[in-house]
Amino acid sequence: QKSENAQKINGRFIPVVVMDMRQEQGRNNDDVAELQSRYKVRGYPTLVVQYPNNGESRQLVGFAGADQTMAFLNQ
Repeated sequence: QKSENAQKINGRFIPVVVMDMRQEQGRNNDDVAELQSRYKVRGYPTLVVQYPNNGESRQLVGFAGADQTMAFLNQ
């Protein structure tokens, strides 16, 4: 099921991973800090879906499992 979910995600979205490096390096680079501010990221992991046609976005904070993540993405 993992590979099936990965195929669905890669077929419908452009996945981008942004790493929070505060613990490892003491701070994030400016690009990461700007993204965290723009999307008001307050917890990790945070999944952001940005809609290209209207500029709106949705978030899922935390990881509650593959089924809930896929349900969120399928909305």
